[in-house]
Amino acid sequence: LTAAEPARPQHFKVYRNGRELRGDELPVQRAARGVEVRDFEEEIVHVDGSVRTLLGNATPLWDEDARPRGSVAAFVDITERKRFEASLRQQVEINRSYLETVQSLIVALDIDGNITMLNRKGRELLGYDEDEIVGRNWFKTCLPQPEGEASILPMFRKIMAQEIDEFEYFENSVRCRDGRMRLIAWHNARLTNSAGATVGILSSGEDITARRQMEEDLLRSQADLSRAQTVGRIGSWRLDVRRNELTWSPENYRIFGVAEHTPMSYETFLSIVHPDDREYVDDMWERALQGAPYNIEHRLVVDGQVKWVREIAELELDRDGSLLGGFGTTQDVTERKQIEEALRESMRRKDEFLATLAHELRNPLAPIRNAAEVIRLKVPDDPMLRTAQQMIDRQLGHMARLIDDLLDVSRITRGRLQLRRERVELGALLEQVLQDIRPRALAAGLALEVTPLDRPVFLDGDPLRLVQVFQNLLDNACKYTRGGGAIRLRAALETSTSGAETVVIRVIDTGIGISAEQLPRVFEMFSQGDAGVDQTRAGLGIGLSLARGLVEMHGGEIEAKSPGTDRGSELIVRLPTITEAPAIHSDEAPDTPTPDLSGGAGLRVVVADDNPDIAESLAVLLGLMGCEVTKACDGLEAVASAERVRPRLVLLDIGMPRLDGYGACRRIREQPWGKEITIVALSGWDEQTLKSAENGFDRHLVKPIPASALAELLVLADRSGE
Repeated sequence: LTAAEPARPQHFKVYRNGRELRGDELPVQRAARGVEVRDFEEEIVHVDGSVRTLLGNATPLWDEDARPRGSVAAFVDITERKRFEASLRQQVEINRSYLETVQSLIVALDIDGNITMLNRKGRELLGYDEDEIVGRNWFKTCLPQPEGEASILPMFRKIMAQEIDEFEYFENSVRCRDGRMRLIAWHNARLTNSAGATVGILSSGEDITARRQMEEDLLRSQADLSRAQTVGRIGSWRLDVRRNELTWSPENYRIFGVAEHTPMSYETFLSIVHPDDREYVDDMWERALQGAPYNIEHRLVVDGQVKWVREIAELELDRDGSLLGGFGTTQDVTERKQIEEALRESMRRKDEFLATLAHELRNPLAPIRNAAEVIRLKVPDDPMLRTAQQMIDRQLGHMARLIDDLLDVSRITRGRLQLRRERVELGALLEQVLQDIRPRALAAGLALEVTPLDRPVFLDGDPLRLVQVFQNLLDNACKYTRGGGAIRLRAALETSTSGAETVVIRVIDTGIGISAEQLPRVFEMFSQGDAGVDQTRAGLGIGLSLARGLVEMHGGEIEAKSPGTDRGSELIVRLPTITEAPAIHSDEAPDTPTPDLSGGAGLRVVVADDNPDIAESLAVLLGLMGCEVTKACDGLEAVASAERVRPRLVLLDIGMPRLDGYGACRRIREQPWGKEITIVALSGWDEQTLKSAENGFDRHLVKPIPASALAELLVLADRSGE
């Protein structure tokens, strides 16, 4: 084309970037004006309507005067190449978009370890913008040092050199921009060019920091559980019937003495159970399969040694009642059982000691009581001796009550105390207690105030034991209240929301009180309050313990209150009442007749006891009562004496040498003349009544024997001879 000629052909149009070019904008026109134009791209619309992309170069043409006179252009049709490049760019964008949306860290490195691409997840994790991180060295920027360059960079180089598998899994920590460390699990692939040469690496990483922490926490928790099971001697097991799996914890294997990971079965387990317990354990397991609770204790035999275990299980059953599985624990309770056995043995020895103590204390009391009664009978008109005799009698009664209380507490703790229940009118019972307390309170200079019930109230109880309760409470109040103080006994009725009626008896004193430290232990056996400098007020510390036991046996409650030391105390007893109409009774209590101590005139009596003082004092007393007494010091002598004198009454001590009281009684009963004799057992032991009856005794009396009881025996023996 020449410069003067039209610059635009008419059969096609020329575009650049979608805009149609004007004539003077065409590269060929610019070249015709003397400007060389190279590597330009133009789109033309062919006459057939198609669009073609051309790559061209336009060079000016010069005349002799070096003036541009035109241009020449060369074009290459690059339409297909452009389409390929566009497709390639599209694929790259698709791949980039894919990598951007992947929820794994994706990083591409060149052969020097420089970052060529880091996806959105990676940037968010590490805390960098794209323009901040691309181009930086991965090992220096994102890995902890010196680990990054010392250990991980050499591995990268081995992958690049194909010395190790590019797909090998490995983990390492990465350092975020803010200094936090994250643990990443990596999978890698080499990047190659068209010639197959390695040009970089593409790595996909998963942040496993939280998972690894959970795994470590789980392992730590499992280790703690294992240690806890070892310390607590508690093993666990799990049963999965569908998988036929029975898994045991390490401690379970240790408890059963089985090597760890030994395959277990129910039969194997049962073989370790003590032979005497297998039937019981198997029966309880069968019941558990039917839905019953499985919470049992039994023995094992491990390495020839007996162990005790406690097993608890929760089983899972389907709708048809078939076993699906379950979970259970096994606890080694051998030490606890040994302690319990030692405690039982200690309690047994304590009970034996208390019984022996009572026996040993009662034996010397017997001759003292007999001697006091002899004094009363022998010199009744001497005031001084009468006072002495009454003083001895009162103290003997006090000592006897102490012994009885001591043994009663022991019986309650062993569950061997039996109540003899009947309908009891509370007012009359309290008046009986007050008759004994009033003289004591008066002698101690104490005011005794009583607030009785305004109507009769009846209890279902043992009158003797209820008297013990209130005697102990009032005894304590007298003991721990100084002269000039006051004791108040108040009785009232309370009705619960359900309509149940309860009688409340309060014993309030102005005495030494109970400290806050002592108050929680005030009902414990042998617990004593602080009597201060006056230690004569201190007792055995069993009165309140006995009272609590007896009140609870009657279905009641007892409570202690005190504002503190030297501020008095309050003991509160609550007992359920009964509403049945009481039996007809007289308002006046029957008088207790004075025993007739002269009713043994001419009655032959054999007294057998290996304690000379007891035998002698009892013989003297019976002699003063008119009896003809023969003494014996052992069982054989007692039998011989009975055969010789043919008595109407024989008093036999149980624990005698050569032949005990049981044997002596049996031998006498075997004789024709001995079948109608009244034979009475005498003992310092109070729990031999049943055994005495089995051996032929008519009565069993516990030493010391009151004169009234002797008088009753004389009447009984005299009648049996009629």
